[in-house]
Amino acid sequence: MNRTLSIDFLRTFVAIADGGTFAAAAERVGRTVSAVSLQIDRLEEQVGRALFQKSGRRMEPTSAGQQLLDHARTILAANDAALSAMTSDRLSGTVRLGVLHDALEAAAATVLADFTMAHPQARIEVVVDTSQALIDAMEAGKLDQAIAFQVNTRLPRDTLGLVPMRWIGNRQRSLIDECPLPLVMLEEPCAFRRAALAALDEAGLPWRIVLVSASLAAVRAAVGAGLGITVRTAEFIQSLGGGAHEIDRLPKLPQKQLCLYRRVPVITSRTGSALHRECLEKLKVG
Repeated sequence: MNRTLSIDFLRTFVAIADGGTFAAAAERVGRTVSAVSLQIDRLEEQVGRALFQKSGRRMEPTSAGQQLLDHARTILAANDAALSAMTSDRLSGTVRLGVLHDALEAAAATVLADFTMAHPQARIEVVVDTSQALIDAMEAGKLDQAIAFQVNTRLPRDTLGLVPMRWIGNRQRSLIDECPLPLVMLEEPCAFRRAALAALDEAGLPWRIVLVSASLAAVRAAVGAGLGITVRTAEFIQSLGGGAHEIDRLPKLPQKQLCLYRRVPVITSRTGSALHRECLEKLKVG
């Protein structure tokens, strides 16, 4: 007798393997933790093998689970591709997406361009701002999804990865030995600015802000002209071409968790769900 693996069970299985916990998987698939646990119990009954084992606070695939994982990803990719092919010409409606200033700006633009080309009847309205401003807009009902660094909110989110903060300066004009250190920063609220000043203060290095702006373009222009040093991501360096480089002689900076936030009702729409999946698949960091 032929047996068929449940697509929903496999999607939950992959979500646990990627997120490491039932709670993280529950957020990703939009179910309760108990429902996720029940799905895995049933999947294990279907395959006749234990699929996870506890390792500290994380759930790690067993040898059987690791073997199933590659098959599960292939099955889900084929399923999603088939659905996309059958429904691409019918996706419509508007999704309001927030994207923070410079995190994966080139990659995010490419994802959006590919999505609108594949679904010409769908409309994506993009707002670019700081992480906190984007989350405030989501909580006010002005955005449906947002790519932002982790902030304090109850909005459901999926983790895209950890992004290192980097000290960035002009390649032609070294400012590392100037005292106080000249800085170019975005205006508050800005996690990069707070992290930079805290690191310098802890190391006892004097600093001064020579330019502050609400515009990332102004910060980019100032760094490109050699006016000061800033703290952003690797994508910021790339955006300046060969004119900027990472400075490794300054205090160590923390990493920021990049997340994809969502409002649950929007994910139940096919257009919102399709964009959400596209961002999850193509904007993973690391």
